[in-house]
Amino acid sequence: MSVKCPVSLKWFACLLFIVSLGGCVTEETTSNGEPVPEKVSKEGALQDYITLATGYMKDGKREQALRAINRGLEIDSSSPAMLNVLAYYYLTDGEPELAEKQYKKAIRSDSSYTASYVNYGKFLFEQKRYDEACSTLAKATEDVMYPNRDAAFLNYGICLKQQGKLAEAEEAFRRSLINDSRNPRVILEVALLKFDQGKFDESQRYYDKFLAMSRQTPRSLWLGIRLMHIAGREDQLASYALFLKNQFPDSQEYREYLAWSQSR
Repeated sequence: MSVKCPVSLKWFACLLFIVSLGGCVTEETTSNGEPVPEKVSKEGALQDYITLATGYMKDGKREQALRAINRGLEIDSSSPAMLNVLAYYYLTDGEPELAEKQYKKAIRSDSSYTASYVNYGKFLFEQKRYDEACSTLAKATEDVMYPNRDAAFLNYGICLKQQGKLAEAEEAFRRSLINDSRNPRVILEVALLKFDQGKFDESQRYYDKFLAMSRQTPRSLWLGIRLMHIAGREDQLASYALFLKNQFPDSQEYREYLAWSQSR
């Protein structure tokens, strides 16, 4: 570690320069005396590029996003966080094979970066590769220090439910609620699970709890329609159906409702 100061300054003046971060430069040096960038600066710059790229992607500014991604990878080509951003870029560009390569590379680069398992697991689920998806998402739930562990258990539960493993899915949802008891997405999933199990009273209780916390979604409206049918509340059923038609006419749930209503 070397400190460069103007030679004309007395020692106390140089000390003032160091404290004020003006005029003097503190730098780490290699074995041959060459300066190297400070680790904190590199990590900070990398995080800035990750934030920039993510923001650009949300705003639909793909060219700027790719530029930020490439700049970040120049700093650290094995950064799992940036590789996840690049995977998402490829995925939204209609290149699932390239996206998968980046997810796998991120996991190889740092197997302790739990977000990679979550993102890759969700990718596999969307590809309908449910066995691989559940195995990958299960890995994500093992990290007890993961700040979004509720989301990891939620996605794992959804995957298990798709496989028909309702008891295991219910346990995953329970673990998700332990980590965040106020997450309406989990509460809706439990309501749907209870409905699939034929536990309609419990499903209704969770559905009511969901409605007290969140706005309707296509999935919640379709569940509400079926619950109202079972309860014989045709007026409320019609209200939900109209809402689904007007607000989400292109949804899969509305198509399912139309098929169901025509078969009644």
